[in-house]
Amino acid sequence: MPEEKVSEFNEAMQYVRVLRDVTTSDEITQLDFVRATQRCSLVHALYQVVSRSDSYEGLSEVALQNGNMIDMQPGKENQNATWCFRVRHYGQASGTKKQKRHGDRTRSVSQERIALKEMTPLFMTFGGAVDLENPDCKLYVFDGVKPIPEQKQEDTKILTRQIATGPQIYRIAPNTRICVTNTPLCPIASYLLCNAAGIRPGQAVLDPFGGSCATLLAASMIANVRSVSIEIAHNGYVNRDDILLDFETRQLTPPLALIHGDSTDPTVREKARQVLLDDDPKLTEQEISSGAFDCIVTDPPYGIRESTTSDETNPIQDLLLSIEYDRDVVGKRLLKKGGKLVAFLPCTEEQSFEDDAIPSSSELERAGLRISQMREQKLNDVLSRWLVVFDCVT
Repeated sequence: MPEEKVSEFNEAMQYVRVLRDVTTSDEITQLDFVRATQRCSLVHALYQVVSRSDSYEGLSEVALQNGNMIDMQPGKENQNATWCFRVRHYGQASGTKKQKRHGDRTRSVSQERIALKEMTPLFMTFGGAVDLENPDCKLYVFDGVKPIPEQKQEDTKILTRQIATGPQIYRIAPNTRICVTNTPLCPIASYLLCNAAGIRPGQAVLDPFGGSCATLLAASMIANVRSVSIEIAHNGYVNRDDILLDFETRQLTPPLALIHGDSTDPTVREKARQVLLDDDPKLTEQEISSGAFDCIVTDPPYGIRESTTSDETNPIQDLLLSIEYDRDVVGKRLLKKGGKLVAFLPCTEEQSFEDDAIPSSSELERAGLRISQMREQKLNDVLSRWLVVFDCVT
């Protein structure tokens, strides 16, 4: 993607509005929006629209009338909350090249001074102090935005308050890692895998092709999970001490074990099950046998390490055979019934995804899995990867 397009994408804004359905008791609350934002790696921040107008003074007047900032007043819930205020410009020409403003350049200090003066009546009602470094409440005026359908065309200014931010995925970016490998999974992709699996606190998560544990780093950021990694490469390629340091330095819950071995080996998978038993004394052998892991999230080694699999099968087929073998031969499920297997599957332009990339219907049936979601990501002109969600149904 061209640099200017990346910048535009990163600064894109979208209105989200939910109309209440009186025929059902289900209702999406602000807390639901906050939780979704905090898990979505593609969202930078979530803002609540406080007021709209064609002037800063008008923004202040409307906010005082509609009471959207009343919680900041003395005697109210957030009376002592600290706050800061910024003005951002969008869609306006900047400089001699007449380029649109993007990123940090959208800030206008001169307009902030004007806005602060004109919006003083609103700010004077706040009980808390100004804090420019780490405020409890961040207020933004977005200027030059396109109006929503019911909004007046001249109302190009909106006053917003930031109510949530997306995950700090830069914390696990490959260039910040202590454990360095040749083919690290990017943090956005890691988050997508974990979110597609619906990972929740306390769940047991397995990555049978763990690599440098990019997926388990993302899982640990999302929720306090009990994770296990299996990786065939030795420490010369994937340094397990460095992986643990990556968790420790980020204050994230580390995997219960980083198992060195081949996930197609039944004895290695048994080690993974035993790790869960050792971690939780309340678990019984019977409970583990009925399903050890709630989720399996993985980016199988189709590239550099594809030689670790046989010529007849690919990594995802090997994994399905392992799930089938453990259930039918060993009598101990690797994946719980109702659990999810989420994986990236590559597909070249010469291949048919349905015929060449995904397991056959008979392979899925024998493993007790059913595909519930598939999404394609074009990597380049000749290669795509598909995010595929398998539900464990039998």
